[in-house]
Amino acid sequence: MKRLVLSLFCLIVGTSVFGSSVVRLTLADISDHSGQILIGTVASLESYWIDEYGPRTIETTITLEQVSFLKGQRNSVKQFEFTVPGGTVGGMTMRIAGAPEFKKNETWLFFFYCQNGNHSQR
Repeated sequence: MKRLVLSLFCLIVGTSVFGSSVVRLTLADISDHSGQILIGTVASLESYWIDEYGPRTIETTITLEQVSFLKGQRNSVKQFEFTVPGGTVGGMTMRIAGAPEFKKNETWLFFFYCQNGNHSQR
């Protein structure tokens, strides 16, 4: 019995525990680290299944119109497009905790961190 208790104790204590922390950023910090800052109105949302990166999940491509760049303006564009995890396909919905839920005709302020100069826009 002592061996069983000791084994369970070692098993529980010996497991790795991972955590995360969130660093509070000021508006100035967020602005400084953003490659593009823009205001846009959600024109369309297209959700679809994707299994390219592992388990099958849902992603949503959001198209913005009436785009006004506040930072990092590139050539004048009429639409700006980006993809976020989550959405609804058929009767199946996938939500990401803490992520915003976009609706058509809503106007949003976006801070984009650009990686390798990669932007999805038209």
